[in-house]
Amino acid sequence: TIESRKNVWTLARVWLSLLEELKDATPRLVFAGKHGWLKEDFDDVMRSSGNAGGFVRIVERPDDHELEYLYRNCLFSVCVSYYEGWGLPIGESLWFGKPVLASNSSSLPEVGGDLVDYADPNSFDQIREKALRLIVDAPYRASRADQIRNAKLRRWDEVADELWSI
Repeated sequence: TIESRKNVWTLARVWLSLLEELKDATPRLVFAGKHGWLKEDFDDVMRSSGNAGGFVRIVERPDDHELEYLYRNCLFSVCVSYYEGWGLPIGESLWFGKPVLASNSSSLPEVGGDLVDYADPNSFDQIREKALRLIVDAPYRASRADQIRNAKLRRWDEVADELWSI
């Protein structure tokens, strides 16, 4: 869901800032999900900036094929939520071998472990710095992708077994 707890306002501001610095070298930011609540400021910024001059896209309610396409073709994914119950997009991105920038709050570090780059969801500067590195430092991004590909990722049945045993 695209909503306030997902920190979409800060992420949009980060992308506008990156666009000022990187210009046309800025990758497109894609928000994928259904429209949620308490995101009027985000919607206003997207409208007034023309979706950051076309550098931000919103894919509403993507199906499994669209999600697969997005994961396979992204440089990295971002999940800088203030709160998540689990953080499914982090696990999905890792399964596709893609680096992730995630919030260091709630359950997200449990999902990504040491395979994910973390930022304080309340820190515009940390989110921007880590996103910028993943954008401009191709060798670093490739090394993170290699670490992910070589990692033993948990499967759903392993997660279920662990929950059952608890």
